[in-house]
Amino acid sequence: MADYSLWPFGRTVVPGPDAGAGPFVLHVIRFLLAGLRLAISRLVAGVLSCCTIIGVSLDVPLGLAHVKLIPVCVTPLGKQIVRTDERGATAPVR
Repeated sequence: MADYSLWPFGRTVVPGPDAGAGPFVLHVIRFLLAGLRLAISRLVAGVLSCCTIIGVSLDVPLGLAHVKLIPVCVTPLGKQIVRTDERGATAPVR
């Protein structure tokens, strides 16, 4: 997940093979302890990045990257990060 936070471009988050009702309790605990705070900070960082020239540049839209990371901050358990190619196919990140 650290690599995805550092460079989220060309990758996406999909439900893992073992995603189900099992981690639900852990999601609730994590959301109450840290998830909401992380999501709000990502949203604020995304809005502030979109207000700058660098944050909305055509090469690396950092503001959109912050917003893309909000679901991962809220519910990271049972997720898998995969690479996407130009055609939309996915492959696991190693």
